[in-house]
Amino acid sequence: ESISRFTKFMQGYYDASNVSVDNFDTVIRNDSLSPEMADLGIRLEKDVAPTIYYIAFNMNDPVVGKGQSDGEQKRNRRLRQAMSLVIDAQEFLRIFVNGRGVAAQSPIPPNIYGFEADYRNPYRTPDLERAKALMVEAGYPNGIDPKTGDALKLTLDSANTTTQGMIQLQFYTNAWKKLGLDVRVDATNYNQFQEKLRNGAHQIFDFGWVADYPDPENFLFLLSSKMGNDAFGGPNAANFSDARFDALFERMKTEPSGPRRMEHIHAMLDILEQERPWIELFHPETYALIQGWVANVKPTGLSIPTYQYRRLDPSLRAERRRAWNAPIVWPAWALAAVAVAVLVPGVRTYLRERQ
Repeated sequence: ESISRFTKFMQGYYDASNVSVDNFDTVIRNDSLSPEMADLGIRLEKDVAPTIYYIAFNMNDPVVGKGQSDGEQKRNRRLRQAMSLVIDAQEFLRIFVNGRGVAAQSPIPPNIYGFEADYRNPYRTPDLERAKALMVEAGYPNGIDPKTGDALKLTLDSANTTTQGMIQLQFYTNAWKKLGLDVRVDATNYNQFQEKLRNGAHQIFDFGWVADYPDPENFLFLLSSKMGNDAFGGPNAANFSDARFDALFERMKTEPSGPRRMEHIHAMLDILEQERPWIELFHPETYALIQGWVANVKPTGLSIPTYQYRRLDPSLRAERRRAWNAPIVWPAWALAAVAVAVLVPGVRTYLRERQ
């Protein structure tokens, strides 16, 4: 458990530890390590992980998907755009993870080629009034479905069934409720969730992706037609398919990084901006606490084995373990003194009566 693990770290029995929500305020002050932790020789290593969390639409769904006719395509696109405009990822980070993360503007995380810090997705800056106007264009004024006269009903699938997970999902549904939408959460275990994705029995879902290798291809391929879940069993569970995007992707994926490749990435992001198969949420920021006897540590965010390069100072570790775990004996002495104070009068009384 996170609290017990952190306690063992503070006793010197673990060389490194993460920073959980429970102990964040103790460890971090003004986005830096607290003076108390620094005085113990502990240091903070942090970096933005090559990871993207997102909400996706099943583009084969008749309501939120691509649609068949031009009219359906425009209507459904406006609905996705409106739903994207009311999800405030920055507020989500503040509430749930102590602000540890970068609000995502595209599928490409920081430190990956193609990421631009000044890039702003026009549908990822919260704007409720603009979203409401798009709902009118979509044919759902105030979220009302003209076919039923009631709020448009949608379903959000998730594999997160924890109490914290349900509260986080409610954050999204509450945002959509501002548009008048009635979005029901259907949280199941991971296997059932994956079965839904395989069978196309989903409408909206939340998910994430961690880089296998540091290249934009490893993120943008998640939206290529050849990776479609329904058609090919691939990781594109949004089933997004766009011929323009695919053509750009095929050129981009093997190009050397340079102006031409960046031009293709920009064009692909332009398509994703408008089509909105995803609502990009955030790239998490990793915080790692490292003991002073450990050197050559740098978070990578990738599953690259680097433990063999770490340097340890066992003598310093042993010294600090002894200092941090020195037995506190005064309570035992105090208890003994109390026992003596209680017993001595009784013994005297007993001896006096015996005489």
